[in-house]
Amino acid sequence: QKSMAAVCAVRAALLAAACSACGQAFLLVPAYPAAYDEALALYALTGHANRQGPQVWLNASSTAPGMTVPVMWAYPEADAHWLEFLSQQGLRPQHLADGSFCTVLGAVQKQQPDVIRGVVLYEESDVINALPYLAATAAGLLDGVPVTAQLISAHRCLAKLPVLMQLPNAREFTDDVDAYSWGVDHLLAKTSKRVQVGACRSWSNYTCGWGDPLGSAAIDVAVAERGFVHNLSPETPAHPEQADMFAKILSHLDAGSIFTGWSEPESSMIALLSKQGTLQLCGAPNLSFLRVLQSQAAQLPHHRSAPGAKLDPSKHYVIFQSNEGDTPKNAYSFRGGNWLSRSRGSVPVAWGVDPLIAETFPGLWQYYAETASDADQFFAATGGLGYTYPWALPDRDSYFERAGRAWEKYMPQPGNWVDLWEGGLNLTLYERFRAKSNVSVDGFSQQTTGAAINTWLDDGTPVFLPDQSLWYPEDKGYCNSTASVEQFSECIDRLTKAVLADKKPPFFVLIYGQSHYVDVAKALQDTWSSQGIEIVGAQDLADLGRKAGVLQGRSRQSPSLWV
Repeated sequence: QKSMAAVCAVRAALLAAACSACGQAFLLVPAYPAAYDEALALYALTGHANRQGPQVWLNASSTAPGMTVPVMWAYPEADAHWLEFLSQQGLRPQHLADGSFCTVLGAVQKQQPDVIRGVVLYEESDVINALPYLAATAAGLLDGVPVTAQLISAHRCLAKLPVLMQLPNAREFTDDVDAYSWGVDHLLAKTSKRVQVGACRSWSNYTCGWGDPLGSAAIDVAVAERGFVHNLSPETPAHPEQADMFAKILSHLDAGSIFTGWSEPESSMIALLSKQGTLQLCGAPNLSFLRVLQSQAAQLPHHRSAPGAKLDPSKHYVIFQSNEGDTPKNAYSFRGGNWLSRSRGSVPVAWGVDPLIAETFPGLWQYYAETASDADQFFAATGGLGYTYPWALPDRDSYFERAGRAWEKYMPQPGNWVDLWEGGLNLTLYERFRAKSNVSVDGFSQQTTGAAINTWLDDGTPVFLPDQSLWYPEDKGYCNSTASVEQFSECIDRLTKAVLADKKPPFFVLIYGQSHYVDVAKALQDTWSSQGIEIVGAQDLADLGRKAGVLQGRSRQSPSLWV
């Protein structure tokens, strides 16, 4: 029943998000093309069509081009929920017979006859990987689609379109960097200063992790925004020339702009983006559609749990933090399906979110604002506004101030909690962050540095770090990733009690980045409570953590103000 209630809530939650398009039909493309070059043309067509409103939706439950996994691999069922929600709001899907380019083009042209002016022709090459992405960039600027001669031969509809631009042949470039240098000279100045996209497509000269299809899936929003698209490594030791070109392309963006899609290694990407003052929003399907679901993104509700209402100095406290709160992927996938768990609403959970999503894709944000239960509490991840390393930004204070304005508008107040993923534990910078953000953050956490840490700023603001065993416990090998919920609960119970074994209460334990966190929290809730361990949420943590600091003499605030 709770699962059905959650689905019904999805239908109702984003009504405001799509009201501007009520009664409007949109094209539902049932599957992505199998060939990557055809999919690239379809991404461009989708981006162009969605400039005028939510017109084309690609079914991300279908298999990714050239791969064996769904595009939305993190939760393949997500599209069924989104499509049901859109239908309930009067956005009527027009089901297309297939996802071939000509089928979709014909349907789009019936609605927008002049949406595509022509094609951008590029050579299919086993040597120069940059060509399709330079063609996608040019296509966004010229209202065209990127195509090869082979693709034109296979699809008669393309042969009818004029050639708007022909890129130089692969033999004219010595390598990818040389090709992107041509793109910098001929295209970059005309592209968006707000958005760029990384395709994350593994190639002989660059391996982008496992080749996450959500990188390329974001090309539609690059075309819609006329942004630059590339497939470069950010890693200086392995690919110094690529990393330098990556940075050169980023330098075109205004400070605080967005890099979506993806690039690997992750830490190298975020370090490079942060150095350039650019914020990361991981790629997701249908971003060009979601960006035009114009809603009034609301402030997330402020909730407190019963166990977190008052500090009990004889107890320990545990918080389950969801991971990837900074990503549109995570919002699109209903937090990997965790948001639709039957147990949600019966146990406090701290959900990571990103106010930059509220500003960029407000419909994704509004859904969570409207469907949150009384047990759902929220923290800003990862960095506080976009995925970034705040200490490495060229203008930290401007970022701190901008983040503060976003938190005041979108995050629960008081009790806003912020999570960072930056090395070290520099309390001076945390103090600066809080001061420049107009004191709109009341607690911090960051990725593990080893043992669990509870510490405080001079003003009593808590700064808590998880133990290394409880930061991605499956990924780090502390728990079995294939275990059942019962077995995983036993593992988390064992790890948590090992952390608390030598801790005097009250101590605060953070559990970050595990799977099935709602169900595991529910499974442990009653047992832990009888053993003096309470599960609380993010807003609880900010309040209880400050009060614990007073008890320990870490704040000038008098206990008489709250006891």
